Amino acid sequence: MAWIDGSIPAMVQTARINTPFENLSQLLHVQQQRAQLAEQDDLNRQRREQEQERQRAIAEQQGVRDLIASMSANGQPVTPETLIPALQARGMGDTALKIQSQLETQQKTRADTLKATLDNHEKAIGIAGKLLNGVQDEASWQAVRPQITHLFGSVNPALLQGVPETYDAQRIGAMRDGAMTAADRLATQRLELDKSKFGAEQLKA
Repeated sequence: MAWIDGSIPAMVQTARINTPFENLSQLLHVQQQRAQLAEQDDLNRQRREQEQERQRAIAEQQGVRDLIASMSANGQPVTPETLIPALQARGMGDTALKIQSQLETQQKTRADTLKATLDNHEKAIGIAGKLLNGVQDEASWQAVRPQITHLFGSVNPALLQGVPETYDAQRIGAMRDGAMTAADRLATQRLELDKSKFGAEQLKA
């Protein structure tokens, strides 16, 4: 039997057991790493999608340019009425719908702006006409002249050329008649615009 020197420590390493706090720390570290990887994957996916969308937009724009160049070379007029069917015929229906939607938005914006302008002009001319109806002499003319000047100038600065400095029955009468005619014309234009907008909306529906 071999003799063992008890003064020499045995080279045996006992297994170390992690405390609950250490286990929790390791678990949280793993979860954090997984979350970071998932976040990076999402960022990469978003970048790929953005790049794909950018490439699609470039191809779409180039396709429209090529079509316009081809139509022009063949002597075809390039208008929304001719371009949209041509895009559809080339299998670019989505692009055609997008352009049509953009054109409709632009037309609506222009129509709304024009209507607002006509409304404002009609109101200004109407107020000026009522003020002119009360002008009978120099005093009454000077009392309303600043307002008349402001109202006419807001409609068209050229109208100011017809505004006299002093009371002139003939010129003021002509201004009164002109204001009534202009108000009627503006009201007619506004009604026609409303009808055209209604007709366009009915066709879309």
